[in-house]
Amino acid sequence: MDSALVSRPDGCGHRMIAIARLWLASCTPALDPIWVEQQLSLFSASERARLARINRSQRRAQFVAGHVLARQLLHFALGHAVTVEVAGDGRPLLIAAEPWTLSLSHSGLWVTALLAEGTAGVDIELDRPLRDAAALRAWLAERNGDPTHAPAADHATLREWTLAEARLKAGVFAPAFSARWDLVGEDTSSRATLWLAIAGVAKQPICYIADLAARSYYDCSLAWNRVAD
Repeated sequence: MDSALVSRPDGCGHRMIAIARLWLASCTPALDPIWVEQQLSLFSASERARLARINRSQRRAQFVAGHVLARQLLHFALGHAVTVEVAGDGRPLLIAAEPWTLSLSHSGLWVTALLAEGTAGVDIELDRPLRDAAALRAWLAERNGDPTHAPAADHATLREWTLAEARLKAGVFAPAFSARWDLVGEDTSSRATLWLAIAGVAKQPICYIADLAARSYYDCSLAWNRVAD
């Protein structure tokens, strides 16, 4: 087992929250039907049932990529396979893996998986023009308890949205971190920004970028900002 995932008591005898793991991956391999078919043999019945109800091709690729990413992360971090089920609301559930919990998110051709001790949440959003920015800003302002304050720019709105989504998964008052990742494709003129947020962990996560097809991964350093409760 990865030593960074082991809980230890502090000097007062309390349990310290273990360091969370966050993995990111491209969904591109999941656009290949042959690759997908090879992965489905490892899926649980509830995962296959959930996938069967998804019609849009990109959403199917996101689902498959997310759950393959989850398995690779779990095996890396815990040292053994873990059964993953899907709850009625779509949340991933780990079987016999207490106290670890899993949270997944997707945006465009990117997916992420967060493994943490206790309830935690992750959300990602590709930076893009918002179709109904005013309504989203109003909802965020109301949720934050300050109707007079709302993010003005689309990128600020997306950052706030990721934080809200991550906190909904982990608990409204959960500690949270936010980060920005600037993506550059093989064509350097093709650039994009991915906003990330995690909630429910005491420290910023250790982050890796995974290649799902090659089953490889490499360290990724992100500048995380602690967000006040």
